[in-house]
Amino acid sequence: MMASRYLVAGCTPWASRIYERTIQNLPGKWSYYSDPNELLRATLTEPDLSTIFFLHWRWKVSKEITNKYPCIGFHAGKLPHEGGGSPVQWRILEGQDPAILSMFRMTERLDEGNTIASVFLPTHGSAEAVYSRAMSAAAEMIGDVVDGEH
Repeated sequence: MMASRYLVAGCTPWASRIYERTIQNLPGKWSYYSDPNELLRATLTEPDLSTIFFLHWRWKVSKEITNKYPCIGFHAGKLPHEGGGSPVQWRILEGQDPAILSMFRMTERLDEGNTIASVFLPTHGSAEAVYSRAMSAAAEMIGDVVDGEH
């Protein structure tokens, strides 16, 4: 039996750290991409991908990718109501704690698609601390997906 093949896309230090510490050790074959062009090349050369996970990704994902592969995104806001940029910063500025980390099936439209799961995300501390907690929670949810729980 061949191991499932997964890609993780992330563009921040906390995304790469959680990939290196946790995600790459989950069952299956894993690769990490931080550049949208490299990710696109990988999707063209990897026909047997099981899922692509997007952790703190800044670029729009083309419909050629979202239509071809299961793509799962993470958003630090309750979707669809808190879509868009900087939801954590807004919650911190407004004194609202906690936020919601949403795991959702991506479509070609930004921050849209069915929510698969969500968890509470405390917003105390620095923005980097909040994002690090978000990545740890995302890694747990990715583990659930790999284990077939979502």
